[in-house]
Amino acid sequence: MISISSDDLTRIAEDLLTGMRVFVHKQTVEIIIVPNEMNLTYADPEIWETELNLLENYRFDYLEIDAMNSKQSFEVMEDFAGNLVENRVLRVGLLNALNCKKPFREFKYVIDNAGKYREQWFSFRLEKTMDFVKKQLANMNRH
Repeated sequence: MISISSDDLTRIAEDLLTGMRVFVHKQTVEIIIVPNEMNLTYADPEIWETELNLLENYRFDYLEIDAMNSKQSFEVMEDFAGNLVENRVLRVGLLNALNCKKPFREFKYVIDNAGKYREQWFSFRLEKTMDFVKKQLANMNRH
């Protein structure tokens, strides 16, 4: 049964949000974090050599925790924007951004210029990512 601490859950969610890949050992619950393939090309592979070797040699002992896909991430942005009842102007601005040709970029632009709501967004996104990780772990425990 895979059970992780709240600190580890937060760490996993934060690493997923920065584009890292996260693996959890099925028995020991050891967490291995490595850059995704795209980021690894820019990083010094020697820094990650130990982790990559472990994953290569014992791949079936680890479960990979998935990051949200773009549809799921979009839904989180939509949920945040739709629930901004205390700031109608920002809510409308974010919802309009999500209807643009490049919704992720436009949402980021609006939220980056939203003062205190920017921090609320980061907290909201982290909480939703942690919930997403919890669901994966729960599903893994059933198998």
